Amino acid sequence: MTMTIAELKNKYTEAEISSIPGDDALRFEAFAPLFQNLHNNLLVYREGRFYAIITVTNLELLPQRLSGKAEVFKKIDRTHREPIYPERPWRFSCNWGNLRLCNRGINAPQVSFTVWPESALVAEVERLVDAGKGDEAYELLYK
Repeated sequence: MTMTIAELKNKYTEAEISSIPGDDALRFEAFAPLFQNLHNNLLVYREGRFYAIITVTNLELLPQRLSGKAEVFKKIDRTHREPIYPERPWRFSCNWGNLRLCNRGINAPQVSFTVWPESALVAEVERLVDAGKGDEAYELLYK
């Protein structure tokens, strides 16, 4: 059974899952299961100023690192924001020890991306985006 972010926060101390650098083995144990039951192979992804729902292919959950190929599936458009979205697929990757829990997302501060893998959250963000409520989708990520 996949653990939720809330359950992770109860099982591990803040230092264990949020400090950088962290223990690769512990972070692999804690975070990798979150990526095993993705909603339709989708993640919510932030890099720089853009937020999007991405399709993930070639996802690798190795004991050393998380990596995958990403492509924008749906843009999370927000009021008064004009981010530049990637036009082609890209790769993302990070060693587990350099990933940290940050609110409801998994953040890689040294390579500047954050992902939100929880299926229920991704599905709700997608529903809001489809309804033209990008600002609400954004706010949901940080509740």
